Amino acid sequence: MTTFPTARAVRTTPEGLLWEPSERWVRGRRGEVTVVDSRHPVLVWELEVPVPLYAFPREEVREDLLRPAKNPRSGTHSGSRIFYDLEVDGELLENAAWTFPAADLCGHIAFEWLRRSGRGLDHWYEEEEEIFVHPRD
Repeated sequence: MTTFPTARAVRTTPEGLLWEPSERWVRGRRGEVTVVDSRHPVLVWELEVPVPLYAFPREEVREDLLRPAKNPRSGTHSGSRIFYDLEVDGELLENAAWTFPAADLCGHIAFEWLRRSGRGLDHWYEEEEEIFVHPRD
């Protein structure tokens, strides 16, 4: 079971990732399918990327839609440990999700944003408002 941090302080992993618990209710969808619905997301700043992304506790992710990546990417997402393909309504999105190698983020899954990378989840919501490209930090 994932432990949900509650303190509002930016933390640094040994790998150099910055992360911070968020108090926002965040949802990510592909088309009409909700893939993640979380009240315990964390903001993650990857090395040399100026904007954060969200990572989510596994238990708040539709893992039934994830498949081990057939062609895992290399050299992306700060040394990702595991990549996943996402299958929604018969469509397979390669490398749409991943985990980080950092022990601090163990048990969390991050997703690509369609408007940020050209693939991934296409609708994101913080509370009731749709957001685009990246989370507010």
